[in-house]
Amino acid sequence: MLWFASFRQDEDGGKTKKRKRFGGKSAGFDSAPSRLKQCTGTLPCLPCEPLPFFYNVYYPYLDIHHEYLEVSSVFGDSQLLLPNLHFAEGMENVLNLKGSDYFEAEKQYRTNLKGLLQEGYQKYKHGFCQLFTPTGFIVILSADYVHEIAQLPAGTLDFHGATQKRMIGDYNWLQVGDKLPAHTILSDLTRHLVDVLPAIQEEIEYCLRHELPDCKDQWTPGNIQKIAPRLIAIIMGRVFVGPDLNRQPEWVNNVTQFVDDVFAAGWKIKAYSHFTRRFAARYLVAEVHRVRRQKALARHELVPLLEDRLGSVADPDVEEHLDLLQWLVINNSKLPQPRTLANLAELALVAYVGSTHTAATTLTNVLLDLAARPSDIAALHHEINENNSLSGDLSSKESFYIKNTSRLDSFMKESQRLSPAFLMTFSRIVRKPFTLSCGLTFPAGTHIIVPASTISLDAEVWESADTFDGARFANLRSIKPENALRYQFVGTSPQAMHFGYGRNACPGRFFASMVIKAFVVKLLKRYDIKLSHERLHNTAIGSQNSAPTNAEILFKLWDGD
Repeated sequence: MLWFASFRQDEDGGKTKKRKRFGGKSAGFDSAPSRLKQCTGTLPCLPCEPLPFFYNVYYPYLDIHHEYLEVSSVFGDSQLLLPNLHFAEGMENVLNLKGSDYFEAEKQYRTNLKGLLQEGYQKYKHGFCQLFTPTGFIVILSADYVHEIAQLPAGTLDFHGATQKRMIGDYNWLQVGDKLPAHTILSDLTRHLVDVLPAIQEEIEYCLRHELPDCKDQWTPGNIQKIAPRLIAIIMGRVFVGPDLNRQPEWVNNVTQFVDDVFAAGWKIKAYSHFTRRFAARYLVAEVHRVRRQKALARHELVPLLEDRLGSVADPDVEEHLDLLQWLVINNSKLPQPRTLANLAELALVAYVGSTHTAATTLTNVLLDLAARPSDIAALHHEINENNSLSGDLSSKESFYIKNTSRLDSFMKESQRLSPAFLMTFSRIVRKPFTLSCGLTFPAGTHIIVPASTISLDAEVWESADTFDGARFANLRSIKPENALRYQFVGTSPQAMHFGYGRNACPGRFFASMVIKAFVVKLLKRYDIKLSHERLHNTAIGSQNSAPTNAEILFKLWDGD
């Protein structure tokens, strides 16, 4: 059921909620963001205030207090939940909310999140603050508490639900919070990285011949923002759907457009008020209709392949495929309530969103940063030649070669540090209340997140934090023996959280790292690259941080000098 609220005009002509009694106690609200009396305390979840039926249609965020305003399915009753979050005394705890101007707050979140996070980090680096977003209020965590929170018992925090909420919302047009693909990628794909590497190398060779600009002895421009998603879709697609489909033009176009449409649809739906979003998702947003067609095509193409994989499970004499479809079928058969093949087809398509988007964004930034730094290209050529002399026949010792790319790994991590795919990570919804060591209690329903991008720019954490140093992490690893396994591109810590942290850190980061390394090595052995102009700054829409759409790299066949 929905709760409805009444309003009264205050003396200044503004709208103020009437006090309403719950359980004999008055639950009144102030006309400005509340302040916390002390850091130790509770984030109490207040009862739901009634709201008028037109409230979120015409005035979606005219609430005068900074409560968590959303039509929630978390508690299964679709009530408007308004938990009251308190913080340190004197703190303007909502960075982008001035008074009750929720429209401007949303605009600031979409267009100036990087600036807001920097402001919040400077003021509350060791504490907490909030942001108002299109899906409600989120609590920005200090890195000081990340390890403690990551150690909470399973079931306390919900990663998959938070992903569904932030990307899609509580509207049934796409399911991205299913655990099966992430579990399959982490447990099966990661275990078979060495086995799939030859196939990855084969796809990279194909892409270098067919997807990059046709150039010989002259510099030829290529829009890397358009090229990278196709490269990654084809290369990773070999391991996702197999060689029968991954290169097919219709399939490549379908999956790359699907990824773009999912993000675009999420933003367009959130532009509507809460009470109209379900209607908008169903009838008004063109990208949602395209997503449905893309899902239909995925079912048409993938169900026969899944049936083939199912046959190999039933017949031990049939050789199993080394791809995501095969592993999904195997893991699905172990579930108490297995998904249908049509559902598995959609889950395989959704796997492209989490895997290829981040990998394509990372590859784009790595190539742009590399093209802007000839000295780093020279250093990587030296590393490549050194590995060739050590490994002999590269084609038979590819796994050795990919693992021994310390300088390239360092460059990739530095590129990610300064140009991450997302400004915020570690998105979680609290399912069970918990209390931190500082005494602060988080109630169920709280949405928490970490400002990974601002941590990466902290001068107290990283020396010359604003300066790009491609050898930064290679040097850090060489300082002492115990650092040998630290500061890896795939490594996570409270100071490097672009892949998340804890049990739900990005499951595909090992695969993505291997693909990007293998591609860059093959590229540099064949092409020289440079920028046609200076490196342009990335732009962010909300947390999504991308290179400019006109980002261009010049390619020329490398002469070996």
